[in-house]
Amino acid sequence: MDVIGLWNGRDFDRLEHCPRATQERFFELQFTLAEQTGLPMFLHSRATDGAMVEMLTANRHRFKAGVVHSFDGEADEAAALVALDLYIGALRSHGIC
Repeated sequence: MDVIGLWNGRDFDRLEHCPRATQERFFELQFTLAEQTGLPMFLHSRATDGAMVEMLTANRHRFKAGVVHSFDGEADEAAALVALDLYIGALRSHGIC
């Protein structure tokens, strides 16, 4: 089996399963892996209130490509992700699709 991408992200809607601090610590490690391997990132983004865009903006130079899925942010956040040359998979129930 070949590894074709790295998965991680943030889901602040379900903090009872994984606390925010834990998500942030491991998200940072994913950037390191992306740098070392050159693999694209597949990123979960739910209820992050701009924190995901902030983290990706600060670290965009560390990974070559990415898809942000389960995105439920606002239109300005979506525009910021597109400006970072990332693809978005949005939640239809949120209404930005």
